[in-house]
Amino acid sequence: MKAKGKVTPPRAEAETIELDQGFWDAAEWTMPGEAPPKQIVSLRVEPWVVAFFRARGGRHTQRMAAVLKSFALAKQPRAAAKTAPKRSTK
Repeated sequence: MKAKGKVTPPRAEAETIELDQGFWDAAEWTMPGEAPPKQIVSLRVEPWVVAFFRARGGRHTQRMAAVLKSFALAKQPRAAAKTAPKRSTK
């Protein structure tokens, strides 16, 4: 068992996705606000990823959800992305 709080880098054989600057330029930062109810999920994430988000302060799970949402919207065809629900940023 690993010591609590120990951060380990990803394994060499883990699949990686390269995200170029164009991806990040097109990404929209969204934070949870008034939105439809969300589905609760259980997700196994590498400890170093959790540490990355926790190091940036509270509400780390909401920021993780925002990153997943941005990624999903960026990967959708343009027509589908236009119909995806959008939230206002405050």
